[in-house]
Amino acid sequence: MIRVHVADLYLFAADRIAVRFASGDPDVQPRRIASVLADPHQGAVLDYQELPDVQLAATPTLSLTEAEGRALLDALAAFYGGTGPAKAARDDLLHERGRVDKLTDALIGIAADARSRNA
Repeated sequence: MIRVHVADLYLFAADRIAVRFASGDPDVQPRRIASVLADPHQGAVLDYQELPDVQLAATPTLSLTEAEGRALLDALAAFYGGTGPAKAARDDLLHERGRVDKLTDALIGIAADARSRNA
């Protein structure tokens, strides 16, 4: 089982988050935590190593700024069909368009009824 833990990373008041990827059953020791390795063909890859429980809490897999974390969240949500900002905006637009179409149809119906009564 892969688990991801995200927490504030306080380094001289820097606005960063710590991201830790861990594998294994949380009730069984030792657990494995990922570190980032450079691969010439795949770019950065995760390498899981067994660490004592004391080191698990102190060893982030990577750290990101708040802006990088939010950008990653949006990109992953969009990739997996989640609710990224562009999808949410489009869903809102389509919902509002449906409401406007209903209102327009109702107004056309009222106008048609008024015309037929006056004719």
